[in-house]
Amino acid sequence: MADALFTAEFRQACSGKGCPFCRIARGRTRRYLSTLLYEYATAPDIHRRLAETRGFCHAHAWMLQHIARAEGNDGLGVAILYATVVQRLRTDLGSVLSDASVVVRPQRCVEASRVIGTCLACSRQQDSENYTLSVFLEDVTQEGFEGDLACAYEGSDGACRPHFEALMAACTGPDAARWLAERFLARLTELADHLNTYMRKHQVEHRGEPMGGERDSWIRAIELCAGARNGILRQDEGGTRP
Repeated sequence: MADALFTAEFRQACSGKGCPFCRIARGRTRRYLSTLLYEYATAPDIHRRLAETRGFCHAHAWMLQHIARAEGNDGLGVAILYATVVQRLRTDLGSVLSDASVVVRPQRCVEASRVIGTCLACSRQQDSENYTLSVFLEDVTQEGFEGDLACAYEGSDGACRPHFEALMAACTGPDAARWLAERFLARLTELADHLNTYMRKHQVEHRGEPMGGERDSWIRAIELCAGARNGILRQDEGGTRP
């Protein structure tokens, strides 16, 4: 059974737009990166890992930049973290060029800048997602479909395709699998209707009709199929569901 803190976090995620598992993962990752900036920017083990991974992956590197700006940071934490990364890249590439008599081969330059290991934030996010999915499935199995988490999920936009697949992979009971699959199918059906309406209203004979709930269906289609972005929330994603 999920504890009170997890239940509160899951309910809040379900009250917002989009996949609740994406929202939880993104929120936890943002808090992790914020903590790195303000509390662990000088930690030797963090610098060692970042030097090997050449910083963060594309999505999390720009999330870090956004956090620094959004929280009023002048960028010092980012500078401290990435100074080590830049110096390591400089050292590794410099070693390739140190001997002027040696022919510089492109592959050696590529190897000198290659990422070693997994982005710190990606690893943390994956662990967090696995935990969230595990607790959710365990709660649904033990408490049934009338439990707190199941009811919160019922009222949400449901899982995106990647998280639906992850739920299916971790699901051990046919009842839970059917319950989750039926809700995913219902979401697909609703989205298909919205996309068709959106396309119809772009036809010449219907262009005067005002847009309704189908207005953002093209964005929701991407999010459902690929999962929500790791970075900044889209303009209308931060609010609660109607």
